[in-house]
Amino acid sequence: MSWFGPAGAKTVELRHQLEDLASGRARVVSLIIDLDTRRPAGLPAGIRGRLG
Repeated sequence: MSWFGPAGAKTVELRHQLEDLASGRARVVSLIIDLDTRRPAGLPAGIRGRLG
C-alpha cells in the first residue's frame, strides 16, 4: 500500500507499507528535478495542497 505524506515546496513524501519488513513501513522523500537546469523544481501550490 502507498500513500502521500506532506508536500513541501520542492519535495513530496511518498509512504509505502512493505509487508516483508519487520516494521511494516518505509519512508521515501522524492525530490523533483528540472531536467534542463538539473536543479530542484518547486511544486505548484495547487499540487502541494492536493497532496497533503
